[in-house]
Amino acid sequence: LTGDVGRYRPDGVLEILGRLDDQVKIRGVRIEPAEIAATIHQLSDVSSCHVAAVPDETGQPCLVAYVVAAQGTETTPSRLRQQLDRLLPAPMVPSRFVLLDRLPLTPNGKVDRRALPTPDWSESPAVHFDSEFSPDCHCATPALGQPAPSPHRGERVGVRSR
Repeated sequence: LTGDVGRYRPDGVLEILGRLDDQVKIRGVRIEPAEIAATIHQLSDVSSCHVAAVPDETGQPCLVAYVVAAQGTETTPSRLRQQLDRLLPAPMVPSRFVLLDRLPLTPNGKVDRRALPTPDWSESPAVHFDSEFSPDCHCATPALGQPAPSPHRGERVGVRSR
């Protein structure tokens, strides 16, 4: 099973309706927000958390971590980011952290996703991208008569490299 939900329409076309799980695709990487939330929840200064893909101001999905600090501790988005940088691959580190006093819950005790606040997109992002470096495909490099770059030689090559 792939986790995708679909149906055949009367005209025979397969229509994709969504997913059975909460898996999302962000910048080409499939991510399970619950896995990220489980990692965040293991941090000593976190009481509870929820991770969701939220559309940013351009409509692109971004990972947002809603975090409740453990009692008697104070945490910051930058501290959380530093801890997660050591524990998770870069695409799985949320781009925004929203600190809450408590997570909004439905009457049956689940996180009320509709009641979660919208992140402040005007704040600086949690993930900083190097605007001068963007990895690219090296498939054309040998065709240009140049040796393919090698990370084993410490070469850092991107689309803006000269």
